[in-house]
Amino acid sequence: ILHDLRNDNKFKSLTKVAWVSCTDEPLWANECLEKFLTFPGGEPLKLCADSSQIFKANKQVHFRKLKEQYPTIEFQDMLFFDNEY
Repeated sequence: ILHDLRNDNKFKSLTKVAWVSCTDEPLWANECLEKFLTFPGGEPLKLCADSSQIFKANKQVHFRKLKEQYPTIEFQDMLFFDNEY
């Protein structure tokens, strides 16, 4: 899916992907994004995102940073997956 969002013409001009994490281990998180591939022989996950917000902060800070980076994308149009509540 991530590969298609980045490379398929019907998605890539309309979709922005961002890595967001409140980890206190940003170097390790970035290393993982460089090592994990979209599929065997595919591109690293790091290359599938238009933005990376990997630093210690809360969700509100991350959302505000994304809104600053992409002012034409409304909060209601952002899809956010999270492993925390």
